[in-house]
Amino acid sequence: MPKGFLPQEDQGYLFASVQLPEAASLERTEAVMAQARKLLMANPAVEDVIQVSGFNILNGTSASNGGFISVMLKDWHQRPPLDAVMADIQRQLLSLPEATIMTFAPPTLPGRAMPRGLICASRRRPVSRRRSWSR
Repeated sequence: MPKGFLPQEDQGYLFASVQLPEAASLERTEAVMAQARKLLMANPAVEDVIQVSGFNILNGTSASNGGFISVMLKDWHQRPPLDAVMADIQRQLLSLPEATIMTFAPPTLPGRAMPRGLICASRRRPVSRRRSWSR
């Protein structure tokens, strides 16, 4: 049963944010990213992995201690559901104590919203117009 306004959609890929301790060098981050890639490629549900070292996806900044991983999954009929795959991948990545790694699915609605997020906006209308709508 969905728990949010919009249910999570299995789009065939997921993301991981990698965070090492402050002042970690880019070389150290790249070494952890290489280990993460090796673990991910060993997962039977994973088709391919793209990684970017030196970028924090959660706040959109350059940082030597941050990394971003995009995980492309195999076709839906060749793997378990997204929630099960994400849980399995998160367990795998916990074996890398040098970094905090968080997996998440892309938002159902593309745009600037964070995972499972939705941004709503309303425009102010004149009071006379609002009154006519309520009749």
